[in-house]
Amino acid sequence: MRSICIILCLLFVICFSNPSFPHRIEGEITPVLERMEVILGLIEAGDKELAFREAQEVFEDFHYHDFSRVEEGLKTIAVRMDREFGTNLGKQLEDSFSKKDPELLRKTIKTLGLLLMVERFKFVESKLGSFSKSELKDFKKHFWRGRNYFTLLFEPALAKYNPAEEVRLERLLDKMLYSLEDRKLKDFYRARIELVDRINRDFGLSLPTTLLNEKQ
Repeated sequence: MRSICIILCLLFVICFSNPSFPHRIEGEITPVLERMEVILGLIEAGDKELAFREAQEVFEDFHYHDFSRVEEGLKTIAVRMDREFGTNLGKQLEDSFSKKDPELLRKTIKTLGLLLMVERFKFVESKLGSFSKSELKDFKKHFWRGRNYFTLLFEPALAKYNPAEEVRLERLLDKMLYSLEDRKLKDFYRARIELVDRINRDFGLSLPTTLLNEKQ
């Protein structure tokens, strides 16, 4: 029954928010990322009640199809991001629920998605100068898992409201991929910093200045 509800929510989002995905999805999409996409689509479509209902389902850690594995919920992710990046997303998430504020929930989900993307890219950076050619395929998987956050959580709105900026950010992501393939750490890092800064400004997020002014 739960699977049917998720499918119906996805169809609702596709029909009413009309997202555009010019780039493919590659690699793993986590259950919470899948639900984050649905939540943002419902907010975009104006269905506040259903958006909060979906968010409540993944607020705490949860089991998905594989009942032996516990997935991180939004609350756990927010606490982890706060610890790692010095944000205050745990409180922001709770405030969005207590106030039933869809705009605050949207901003929180977007910020969580951006930081999860950064987390993936920073892992790639940490290994970029040391992995062998035989390991390149595995590190590209980490890159694509990071890029999937952009494709699902940011690209639809950019394609709809600011297609020129979408193209700019896609080019930055392509540059990061080429830099990974060529093992050019500085180029990867610079493109990542610019990407994060532009997304932060484009969506009115409030990332810490320490992250935006990060030095290699």
